[in-house]
Amino acid sequence: MTNTVDKPLHSSLQRGYRHLLRAALLILLTTSEIATAQQQSGDLTVLVSGFKTSQGHAIARLYLPGNEVTKKGQQEISATIHDGQSSFVFPALPTGEYAVVVFHDANDNGTVDHNLFGLPVEALGFSNGFRVSLTSGMPNFEKLRFAHGNSPQTIQLNVE
Repeated sequence: MTNTVDKPLHSSLQRGYRHLLRAALLILLTTSEIATAQQQSGDLTVLVSGFKTSQGHAIARLYLPGNEVTKKGQQEISATIHDGQSSFVFPALPTGEYAVVVFHDANDNGTVDHNLFGLPVEALGFSNGFRVSLTSGMPNFEKLRFAHGNSPQTIQLNVE
């Protein structure tokens, strides 16, 4: 009779130990992934030139794959303009693909203003050397994308 009582108890203890072991392993893996993700990041500095005036602010928007680059970005930073230039730092970005759009928010309303024909009236700059033209089409993530590694990186843009 002791065998029938001991077997369920033993089996229950084994299941409990397995659950505890799985939980400990999950915590260990999660901690390791977080540490690895923290190690695989670097600052992204964006240097921008071409501003015609120092009025208003420069705004940089950072995009991830799948984001629509004509909308708000994942991150947005505002900076002052001095001598036609501005700079931004996106700290500790994980390794991956990104896109950046910078615009001159001359009237400080936080958006890119457009004329009656829908064309931007404030200067714009794009990552990956993209320039708006009749042949380039509208900007999208694929046209603006660049790779960011786990060390500090600097990209340069020109607003037009």
